[in-house]
Amino acid sequence: MSTLGEIRTLILNAVARDDTVAVAIANAAINYATTLASLSFEPAEMFMVSEVTLTGDSNSLSISSLSSEAPIMADRLLNIVKIHNDTNGYKLSFIPYEMWDSIIPSGLEVTKFWSIFGQTLYFKAAPSSSNTLTISHSIFPAQMVNATDEIPFGYYDAYILSTATGICWAAFEESESSEMWNKISNIVGSSYSLGTRAQAIIEGRRTLLESAIAQSKEI
Repeated sequence: MSTLGEIRTLILNAVARDDTVAVAIANAAINYATTLASLSFEPAEMFMVSEVTLTGDSNSLSISSLSSEAPIMADRLLNIVKIHNDTNGYKLSFIPYEMWDSIIPSGLEVTKFWSIFGQTLYFKAAPSSSNTLTISHSIFPAQMVNATDEIPFGYYDAYILSTATGICWAAFEESESSEMWNKISNIVGSSYSLGTRAQAIIEGRRTLLESAIAQSKEI
């Protein structure tokens, strides 16, 4: 995997600057581009599985208090994909927190539902004894500071380099920043729109054009 220093060197060569300001902007741009790549492509390296213990008679768990054995960092948690109750063999069902007190059936004897609000996970029903939960979740990339810090996932160096370079040019060329930011937006959005279209085709859903053609034939 490429390092912050390697990507930064390519950017500084492209913009023909190596002063302190340029280095600081390049570092920020690379971190921003890495986060965009993580959100756009969802690389496997950003997904984790953690095992936690929900103590008896407890119906909540603070994300920020989780131990090093279950590293769901409060400042880096992106999404919880699944929670499984290993003690009772159930996959917990998610309930939106605003519906937490209105749609869950009464008389539960095992922990089968979960929700999240702020930095706290909530569970129903509270277990009578300690339950082991396996939490599958995704995280944001860690902030890279040192030149030797690695991009946390592979295969997207070109995307990160092109996006970060565009950000740097926009910062340096203030008079042309509006046009440059528009180009950056196109670069960032193209992969997502193409991925969404590919997903629709794979799932057999009609594209907007196909739907319009079908409707015109019906008329």
